[in-house]
Amino acid sequence: MPAEPGETRRAAHLYTFCLLMAAASGAADPMRPTMTPALGAERHGSGLGDRRSRRDPADPAKQWFSATSGSPYNELPTFPVRPSYAKYQSSLHMNSQCVVFDGAPGDPHRPSSTPIYQTATFVQPSADSYGSYDYSRSGNPTRTALEKHVAMLEAAHAAFAFSSGMAALNSVTRLLSSGDEMLVGSDIYGGMHRLVSRVTSMHGITVRKVDVTDVDAVRAAITDRTRMLHFESPSNPLMQIADVRALAKVCEEAKVIMSIDASMVPPVLMQCIPLGADIVVHSATKFLAGHSDTMAGVVCCRTEELAKRVAFYQNAEGTGLAPFDCWLVLRGIKTMALRVERAQSNAEQIALKLRKHPRVTAVHYAGLRPLAPDEEKALIIGKRAALSNSEVVKRRQLTADRAKPGAGAAAAPLGIRHPSDSLLEYLRVDIDKTHPLPTDEELEDRYVHGMAAYDTHFKQASGGGTVMSFTTGSVHLSQRIVDALRMFKLTVSFGSCNSLVEMPCVLSHASVPAEQRTIPEDLIRLSVGVEDVRDLLTDLMQAFELATHPHVHDVRLVSREGSHAAQSGPAGSPVASPSDGPLPTAAEVEGMRRQLALMSERVEVAEARRAEAKEEALVTRVSASRVASLAMGAVFVAGALAAGALIASSRRA
Repeated sequence: MPAEPGETRRAAHLYTFCLLMAAASGAADPMRPTMTPALGAERHGSGLGDRRSRRDPADPAKQWFSATSGSPYNELPTFPVRPSYAKYQSSLHMNSQCVVFDGAPGDPHRPSSTPIYQTATFVQPSADSYGSYDYSRSGNPTRTALEKHVAMLEAAHAAFAFSSGMAALNSVTRLLSSGDEMLVGSDIYGGMHRLVSRVTSMHGITVRKVDVTDVDAVRAAITDRTRMLHFESPSNPLMQIADVRALAKVCEEAKVIMSIDASMVPPVLMQCIPLGADIVVHSATKFLAGHSDTMAGVVCCRTEELAKRVAFYQNAEGTGLAPFDCWLVLRGIKTMALRVERAQSNAEQIALKLRKHPRVTAVHYAGLRPLAPDEEKALIIGKRAALSNSEVVKRRQLTADRAKPGAGAAAAPLGIRHPSDSLLEYLRVDIDKTHPLPTDEELEDRYVHGMAAYDTHFKQASGGGTVMSFTTGSVHLSQRIVDALRMFKLTVSFGSCNSLVEMPCVLSHASVPAEQRTIPEDLIRLSVGVEDVRDLLTDLMQAFELATHPHVHDVRLVSREGSHAAQSGPAGSPVASPSDGPLPTAAEVEGMRRQLALMSERVEVAEARRAEAKEEALVTRVSASRVASLAMGAVFVAGALAAGALIASSRRA
């Protein structure tokens, strides 16, 4: 039924009134957003960037988010520097700085949390005067709050929030021009390797790798064309340590920009600007945000000159972080110190446990103190003995299981089958290869270098972080361990509340060609979260147990949520796809383990019974042989007697 003309006019008037009220609701806001700041916005300046010099001097936003010190920049969006009101916060301990921060100074409403300015544009005072913000691509109060906070935490002149860690890294490479040379660490994140090898190098920039753990090697690698050194410390994923202070001195002497990706160590553990870095990059997705719910990157600059250049590229390329994501990172920073402290404590205990495990050949963790030569030698000898005993036991189980009639058919419902020759080969451990026994000189040299890296790290950082990696000596074994983990979720990234696991060669560093990789194929990387460390250790140990159990063909049968059970056919037949059935519950998994133990016990009982039967059969054969011998003797005697009687009878006749 069509509406009456009067109703249509009333609806139109009501709609107009709502729009006017919505616009008026932000009228008292000094930022003058075109959308009510119920939750957020994006940063300052677009086409108006070249007219910033005509900013209204009476604009209250100028006192709220002071954009620059001194005169405003021309043809640049105004960018936030460390504010003067942050002097008090800067005097606090780092844990307090994460929480005590005024993200909206001068706001007439005095919010206890930074507002989210979810607006694309900002209304200008007049046709010939302009406010601090105009278009959120160029600047936004929520982003300004985040950038000021991070700049304070890193003791930087200015910081810039980007839409991802890779966007932040890309802005750093933009500082170079055709003909320049860039040195990068030999162990860097796979995404950065892809960027510099397939994008940056396409613009006439030469990229060379260098071992940043060797200061002399870096000094020798610098040429007249070198304009930047970029590296990670600790590196991802081998946790290699670079001497940031020493490298900063080398770069200063050569007039080379030093950029460090400090994503592995958040500001609560290490501040790189005071160590001499010119640029510090953080993947804010990791520790700063800390909840795996947003993507962000941050670039921190030591000087105003570098800040101007980064600000220009951020605005020109439109890579600034959106307001809501800025707010998520701000919220994450408040709990960063607590999260890192708990996760780091867990990581230290896990690293110690892994180092002692017989199946682990090496552990890479910045917080793991190297063993003295005699301690490491004793550990290696113990691992060799444990592996030898374990192999003997498991091979006995395999042989017994194969000899048992019908074992494969009975095990089919549990996803268990007769172990194949390939599994027998897999369980064979080359101890001399995986756990070689070094000479005393090699042990001493390893200890000296390990302690040097350990001491260097703790001279520039207050902790080892929450990320580690380890090797097993077998790609197959590493894959089975990763599949068997339940609390550690198989995915990329790190620095989150929950624990994560990955094999870098197939995930985070898969873009690096195999011939260019410097990391072992069997490497497993752990990002330790804030869960109870007892549960994490239990999960790791059960994964090792399942991965090396001779009766479990596919550990995905009893592994992570969201995967599926593998179903086995008759003995020796191929195993079906993991998508053929649902994942068993925890109770079912425990039942499977009990049945596995029961099967092993039954195999032992069967072996004992077969041995007894063999003995009984032997006794029976011996007894039968004796009876037969006696019978044959009796027959012989009877025959002899009969022959004698016959001879005697013939003689009488």
